[in-house]
Amino acid sequence: MAKSLKDIADELHLSKTTISWVLSGQAEKKGLSKRTTERVLKCAHKYNYQPNFLARSLNTQRTGMLGLIIPDLSDTFYASLARLTEMEAEKNGYTLMIGSSEGNYARENNLLDTFRNKLVDGIIIASTQKCTILFDSLASDGYPVVTIDRLIPQLPFSSIVLDNRQASYRVVKDMIGKGAKRIALFTTNSYLHEMQERRIGYEKALQEAGIESQYVLDVPFEEYASNLIPMLENLLSQQPAVDGLFFATHTLANEVYRYFFQHKISFDAYHFGCIHEEAYYRSVTPSIHVARMPIEKMAEEAVRIVSECIECRIAKKEQPQEHLILEATHNF
Repeated sequence: MAKSLKDIADELHLSKTTISWVLSGQAEKKGLSKRTTERVLKCAHKYNYQPNFLARSLNTQRTGMLGLIIPDLSDTFYASLARLTEMEAEKNGYTLMIGSSEGNYARENNLLDTFRNKLVDGIIIASTQKCTILFDSLASDGYPVVTIDRLIPQLPFSSIVLDNRQASYRVVKDMIGKGAKRIALFTTNSYLHEMQERRIGYEKALQEAGIESQYVLDVPFEEYASNLIPMLENLLSQQPAVDGLFFATHTLANEVYRYFFQHKISFDAYHFGCIHEEAYYRSVTPSIHVARMPIEKMAEEAVRIVSECIECRIAKKEQPQEHLILEATHNF
């Protein structure tokens, strides 16, 4: 007959709460001794104890799971964000379920439905923002949701974003300070508030420097790689005076770098700037101006806020609303 959590507690003369803390990975956080932890784990292993998550969730009103939805798991930024969020979730006694929307709102909605049906305690999401119907439902139910790297002003969710305007402004200003006079902006998903802020920062830096010419390549996100190339070729042939390339996102920089390599175009002919970076950028363009995303801080704050929202929901208290704007770090 399978042993229950109570059976283990009775055998070891410990409380069910203590057993639960150990088996959910919270022993150190709760101040339990190494000896107690080892006794519980040894006993659980002896009986091949399998926790009844459904029963536990009904009893505690939580499953100990969080959901994370990001646009693209192959993107280095979001992959790092997912890894760090998972580590932070574990520190707080949660298991993280991760899903990639691939920038598709229907897939995003399916993930939201799936996570909710799996009874995750809260959701962290970098949304496509193409459809907010399910968000309205989550908001009306008081479901703990935190948006990360995205701001959805019309919804009552806490958010964590980069100071996109300032990050963009500082990169472009530094490019100008190093001699760039005609800087092209490469952007995509321009409907996003974050991308709009990055464009404003770009324009502000140009205006302060008295530069009137603007070259903006707004690349359609769907199949952006193939969309970008003809736009880039047109820029290089029609605007030979352009001496700076500023990328509102590193995914566009990757395609331009690949094109330069394939066509043996000299990187020395241009100043480069980017929001976020890949590790190889430094080898190719050591002087590139970069605004680095505070990924660790984003993950840490997202888990903290969603955890607080979960606790408030269980206690039937008003959930906190925080809107954090984090500063980028720069290489200049």
